[in-house]
Amino acid sequence: MIPVGVGRAEEETDVYGSSCASIDLIKAGVDLPKLKEGDLLAIMDCGAYSIFLSPDFHRKKPKILFVDEKGLREVRD
Repeated sequence: MIPVGVGRAEEETDVYGSSCASIDLIKAGVDLPKLKEGDLLAIMDCGAYSIFLSPDFHRKKPKILFVDEKGLREVRD
């Protein structure tokens, strides 16, 4: 998990996904800069997590990006 462009003091943080379910824990106890709304995190190696745990009833499905040796591609808008 990598904070993108954030340079604030760190604190222990639990990171959850957008499903509002307790099983939607991405990482517990990770040291991250104090985050505020709009900050970005690059979450690496989580597979198809966002597709599986992303119900349609409460928000638009997240954008899916794919990165390989050819560069960055948008898989779903």
